[in-house]
Amino acid sequence: MSLPPHGIFSLRNKAAHSQRRGLLSHAFSQQNINDCMPIIEQKLDSLLRSFNCDTSQTVDVFLRFRLFAFDVVGELFLGTSFGASEAGTAPEYLHDVDRQFLFSGIKFNFPLLATFLSQIPLSSMKTFTQGGERLAQFGNSAFQEYIQRYGRDSKRRDLLTKVLVPQQKGKAMTDRETYVEVGNLVAAGTDTTSTTLTYLFWSLARFPEWQNHVRKEMHEKLGRAAQGPYEMQALNGLPVVDAVINEALRLYPAAPASLPRVTPQEGWQWNAYTIPPEASCRAFLHTATRDPIAFPDPDVFLPGRWLEAEPTTSMKTLFMPFSKGTRACIGKSLAMVELRLVVLGLLSRYEVKLPPQTTEESMEIRDHFLVMPKSGKCELIFEPLPEGRWRRPDQTPDRRRLITAQYDL
Repeated sequence: MSLPPHGIFSLRNKAAHSQRRGLLSHAFSQQNINDCMPIIEQKLDSLLRSFNCDTSQTVDVFLRFRLFAFDVVGELFLGTSFGASEAGTAPEYLHDVDRQFLFSGIKFNFPLLATFLSQIPLSSMKTFTQGGERLAQFGNSAFQEYIQRYGRDSKRRDLLTKVLVPQQKGKAMTDRETYVEVGNLVAAGTDTTSTTLTYLFWSLARFPEWQNHVRKEMHEKLGRAAQGPYEMQALNGLPVVDAVINEALRLYPAAPASLPRVTPQEGWQWNAYTIPPEASCRAFLHTATRDPIAFPDPDVFLPGRWLEAEPTTSMKTLFMPFSKGTRACIGKSLAMVELRLVVLGLLSRYEVKLPPQTTEESMEIRDHFLVMPKSGKCELIFEPLPEGRWRRPDQTPDRRRLITAQYDL
């Protein structure tokens, strides 16, 4: 599911993947993410300003969060200010990302059909099938502009600079490999984060008491700094914020089925099952994270499960929204920073409410390789909070809506 040539998401050879990961992963170190905080917070400010204009009407957060995430990764990986949040509309690049996801799925599952579609001379079909090529061309152009503007060792506080300076002596990616990987990271870092934010805020609108729990934690631990700017150390010490994020990731993993993996030549033994050699297989997170033994009431939004006690072994095993092992998402630290910042930024300013047109049916998951709402949007209402007011959690006897006594709020 990545641009040609093969990038880190599609490299099947274990040694090649390990080498490529080594050339990229250092860019996502916690220190490097810390260095990027001013850029991320600048994009957060643009997002918050876009909400200031819509306090009297519903907001399609599916689009709004997508534009924010796109702005962040564009600045970090391409040194380009897309200005998507300010424009309020999706640029053609994001439409090509959608086309590439769809066409990649066709190529993987129905290769002959993909070949046939590629030969159809209609301009509309070429627009659909050649989205990946345009993404690669865009990545190349943006990469070359970056080099011309900043050089290869600019000391800029962005992630592309870290990628360009190899940590392994004598090893570096070619320019083509670099802009292909950057293109993949821009696409992956946009929709995964925005999808998670969409379903997280939809859940918070349905269970507003959790908005109050978050605000109380912000008030007690951040005080006047609850509306930013934020220190990284403070972001890492908010268990209630992390609990609502984890529960959204559990219920609505952005990639419900991981990319396919191939068993080794000798095959693979799993419990009583023998998987034949070189078989294609994958893990389905949407099923794993709703296991009723590991997660009682698996279909209910219950952030308290992450606060009541240390997560059980089963919970730790099955909770893998960023995958696990050597194929785990290298951008997890960046994603978590973005998620926490948006939760703090919006909940410290607004109360999120559910309009009648946003229903469980409209938010039903549609598998577009990554998850998206069936309706293609998620409209919510954001009412400004009174200045300086922090609401205390409602008291209700419903256990599903309470944080247990072990975590006294």
